[in-house]
Amino acid sequence: LILTSWAHGVASLDPQSGNPLWELPVFHNRTVGSPLVAGDLIVASSGEGGIGREMFVIRAGIPENGRKPAIHYEIRGSLPYVTTPVAYKGLLYLLFDKGIVICQRLENGDIIWKERIPGEYFSSPLVLGGKLYCLSRSGSMVVLSTGEKYQVLGKYEFGEATHATPAAADGLLLVRTLSHL
Repeated sequence: LILTSWAHGVASLDPQSGNPLWELPVFHNRTVGSPLVAGDLIVASSGEGGIGREMFVIRAGIPENGRKPAIHYEIRGSLPYVTTPVAYKGLLYLLFDKGIVICQRLENGDIIWKERIPGEYFSSPLVLGGKLYCLSRSGSMVVLSTGEKYQVLGKYEFGEATHATPAAADGLLLVRTLSHL
């Protein structure tokens, strides 16, 4: 179980006992977005005042092998604050609260593309069927292709604001607006 907090940074707990396995106290600000686990890499961030301030890609600790957690690299510059990144086929997608999307290599942080999409975001991006779904606070969904070429595949207006990240279940995309599902 991976947790993030200002007090403990990125930490791992045994999900059955709740006992701490390791922690890496890397943050100087509060955490809002959830950590992303992709293989043995963890992407986690912190910030303040509505702005992301720190984002790290961490190699997870493996206590039974004696491996301690370690910072693999830091993502610098302007950062997402509320949204949680998503990884797909070795690429990491960051959706900034103000509508910037960055695609970079998960293993080393090399940026492949950086583009602006319309809207402001509290919802985290979601990958389904090889497509990246980005739902804005105003209820506008932008669908992008995944991969090394930036391409807008479509847009959809829900006609109502939302702060919730879409969910997928049984072949359905579930979108919750302020008063509808």
